[in-house]
Amino acid sequence: MSISLSGIRCWLFAAMACVSCSVAGAVGLTYVDGSDDLPLPGNSPYTTTPQNLFAANGGPLSDALDAIGGDASNFTDGKWGYRSNGFGARGTIYEASEDTPEIYQLLTGLTPGASYDVYVAYWSDPGNWGLRAGPTSNPGANPIFNARGGYGGTQGYAALYADFDVLPEDNYTTADDDDEDPIEIPPVLTQTQNAVTMEGNRDLFLGPAALNYQADGSGEIRIYLDDVEDVAPGQRSFFDGMAYAPAGTPIALRIEIDRTTGNAQLINETDQDFRVARLGINSPAGTLDPSEWITIAGNTDGTGDQSRDTDPWTVTDPDPMAPTPARAVSLREIEVDDDEMGLDSDGALIPAGTNIDLGDIWIASPFEDVSVLFASILEAPTLPSPVLNHAVPIQVNFVNGTSLQFGDFDQDGDIDESDYSTLIGNMHRSFTDMTGSETHMYGDISGNGLIDFSDLVGFKTAYEDANGLGSFAAAFGTGVPEPSTVTWVAGLMIAGLCYRFRRVAAGAVAVSAFAFTFIFLSGTATAQNAVYIDADPSNTVVEGVGAVSYSADAGGGGTVIGTNDGADGYWRARNFANDSTSAWLADSAVSIFESGGSEDVDRLVTSFTLPAAGLYQIYGFYWDDTPGTGWDIDFQLGDREVASFKALSDGVSFEAASFDSITGNSIAMLPGTGTGNDDDGNRNMYAAPLGIWSTESDGLDVTVAADSSLISTERSWYDGVGYAPVEDPILVLEVDRSTGVVSLSNTFNAPIDLSYYEVRSSAGSLDRSAWNSLDQQNLDAVDGSDDGSEAGDSLLEGWDENGAGTNPGDFNGNGTVDIVDYTVWRNNLGGLYTAADYDVWKENFGQTGELANSVLSENFLLGVTSIPANSSIDLGSIYNTAMDAQDLNFSYGLVGEGALTPSAVVYSGGSGAVASANVPEPNSVAILAILVAAGMIRIKLRRV
Repeated sequence: MSISLSGIRCWLFAAMACVSCSVAGAVGLTYVDGSDDLPLPGNSPYTTTPQNLFAANGGPLSDALDAIGGDASNFTDGKWGYRSNGFGARGTIYEASEDTPEIYQLLTGLTPGASYDVYVAYWSDPGNWGLRAGPTSNPGANPIFNARGGYGGTQGYAALYADFDVLPEDNYTTADDDDEDPIEIPPVLTQTQNAVTMEGNRDLFLGPAALNYQADGSGEIRIYLDDVEDVAPGQRSFFDGMAYAPAGTPIALRIEIDRTTGNAQLINETDQDFRVARLGINSPAGTLDPSEWITIAGNTDGTGDQSRDTDPWTVTDPDPMAPTPARAVSLREIEVDDDEMGLDSDGALIPAGTNIDLGDIWIASPFEDVSVLFASILEAPTLPSPVLNHAVPIQVNFVNGTSLQFGDFDQDGDIDESDYSTLIGNMHRSFTDMTGSETHMYGDISGNGLIDFSDLVGFKTAYEDANGLGSFAAAFGTGVPEPSTVTWVAGLMIAGLCYRFRRVAAGAVAVSAFAFTFIFLSGTATAQNAVYIDADPSNTVVEGVGAVSYSADAGGGGTVIGTNDGADGYWRARNFANDSTSAWLADSAVSIFESGGSEDVDRLVTSFTLPAAGLYQIYGFYWDDTPGTGWDIDFQLGDREVASFKALSDGVSFEAASFDSITGNSIAMLPGTGTGNDDDGNRNMYAAPLGIWSTESDGLDVTVAADSSLISTERSWYDGVGYAPVEDPILVLEVDRSTGVVSLSNTFNAPIDLSYYEVRSSAGSLDRSAWNSLDQQNLDAVDGSDDGSEAGDSLLEGWDENGAGTNPGDFNGNGTVDIVDYTVWRNNLGGLYTAADYDVWKENFGQTGELANSVLSENFLLGVTSIPANSSIDLGSIYNTAMDAQDLNFSYGLVGEGALTPSAVVYSGGSGAVASANVPEPNSVAILAILVAAGMIRIKLRRV
């Protein structure tokens, strides 16, 4: 691998360089096992630890912990359970996988009045388990400590790389593996750091529960403990004990990354040497610079100066045989011995009291997502595997400077009009060969490689997070219209590059009263209950194969549905007469189709008839086991885009819905008779909202396709379909196939608010040049604090048109590669663009392409437009009547609410009118909630 070093910095020099603070006379941690005075097995070499665990409410411990005096536990009874399966310090681990009472551990024998750092010891598998801990009672609210951060918690220190004066006592094991031999062989005690901090795929972590905390007059400190079952599905708390040291004692390895230079230092301030057999540095957003990485391989290993290891190391990621990438998501290397079959040495040395320079590996970005994994010598696998199978996470801290902000796309230290211009100019772009840290510079706040409505939502929040609530509105004064539902991001000072290069004078808004000849819905009555239709052989076929047929054996006799599931490529029939498991889903309908995890099955297509002309919300019904990680399923309504649903985030609970009628033989889900869950109580039915469908006459069929989701290993359970008439006001898109005129239409007797809409065509059947946008109409425009005196003559003074995708060289996103794109390139050279982008612009100059006619969207970031009852707004002759593809998809919403409504497209002026609805990915329309939950929006990162 080619590695360029900025100034030759030797590992030997770094390894021998002492940290600024002295470690002379430093001490390590003293471990104290948590104990309920439970007797240990008879062959234990240890004496029973005196009880130091107590119920926080002062009652008997048996009210909070169900293992008193025995080794039997119930992990669903609301108490802490006892784990006696051979791991943890002396085998005493207390597990909470439910809502359990708060308990505390009492540390005794401390120096009265002396200050200590106290750490709670807990276990985690790769699922990031954690617990709550603190020096005061605070049920359900004390700080969370877990293995990798997230879930509102703080990452603990890996005990494998922590400095102990008194280690946890080893789990004793018996060397007598012959049960027939009557002679008992004494237990084997290894008492090594590896043995007491690792077990299977679990590792011991240390969370700083109380730093610089004084022992009371009796030399005691209490640390209160609580579960985290409510934090996320599948969370568990494995509590082991406590460890303490004098206040300020360095206790473990850590990594520090300097925001101003990008330099990363491995810091060992303890008085203990450590060794590492493998290391991995990871950044999902791709903020790592491989060219600046100072590796062990070739520098301080057996092929270098041997200052840290006499054995050779090898880089496994990035591929040393390929060109060095500009950005990387991982940097990994591993020690090998001479025959490359195992690890015979002790690993690379990390001396006590030293810093080791890893290089200027971090590229400044709002994504401070760097994580580091170390593997000890006993757990390292052999080559050629580059995967860090069982590697413990090392704590990473960013230091110096301030964090860059999400939404600061040009990384100039603020979020302003220039950043907004970048965002809307790049709307609807998608990226395949760029990392999240790169795409953020184009406006991709979420880092998912796609710039869409969710990024507008994120930008609005990021701006006010950085500049204060209402800061946009404050910049414009009182001229900005008040939003109808939320406090909106408002006015930016006009400066820098501007996306809008033309502006039409304010004109009358084209609003006219109308009524569909074939659809007329009025009023705001509560929506009717949904009609459920069971998917069964009478209405469901296998796409490309034919009618559903069944066999007792999967695939037997050429059938496509079998009762035996697995990885055979067939759906499994559940709850049919020939399925012996039918009884356990008594509350389900007659038919359930099951697909195994990641099983590639043929799609099932269910057809049903809508009773009358009108607008309908269409549903697909599926099942999920709860709690769990969420079973996945794919649905497609008609010829719309496929949408994936996961019950835990996307579905509407069956119990929250109700149904007017049900077809089929089951009455289990008639109103008042069914609950939508099975006899076991861990499975529930969900309704996937697939979109709005419009039909011009009675008795027209609708089709829904169901497929297993291959995005995860979860199962897919398909049950049926349903519909409900739409009675709450909803905006539709009316298309005149004769004239090409497209209108935003409100057929209800109530106004409809919006601040964003988009119209899509997969066939490119839109005409951007004929677009009479709300921006051009100056709808609801105001005059801001810019130099211009006309309302709507600058960005953020009303509606703003968005870019149109990714024509090569179309840097401002207006659908055409022209001289303006050169200006955009020149003004952003060295930031968004490189010298090579000039050649892209030059080669594509004059190109218009089809992308400009594939999507039209605009937004009113500052305010809200209300479309009056029974009226429409003309968007121009944007529909290509010659193509007449009838493939438009329409969505609209309020940026401040962070959600899009996929609505109907109603065609008129031609025969065989059809309807269409855009069904966006469920997770994309709620990305703001995800960002906030992940802490992305509120992470403050500093620019260099």
